[in-house]
Amino acid sequence: MAGARHRRPTRDLDEPPHTPGQALTAPETLRAMTVNAPFRAGEEQLAGRIAVAPRADRLS
Repeated sequence: MAGARHRRPTRDLDEPPHTPGQALTAPETLRAMTVNAPFRAGEEQLAGRIAVAPRADRLS
């Protein structure tokens, strides 16, 4: 999330950002990491939000 937000690797926060015009706001970054991914996968009814019933990501 930090890379999308600040447009630089988290290990190089002292470096100038790459393409700063593409940086996301905090709400845009959170939405991209939660809601948008399940939507693109066609699973928006199953995951991507904090509520009763949506599944969490699983490693298995």
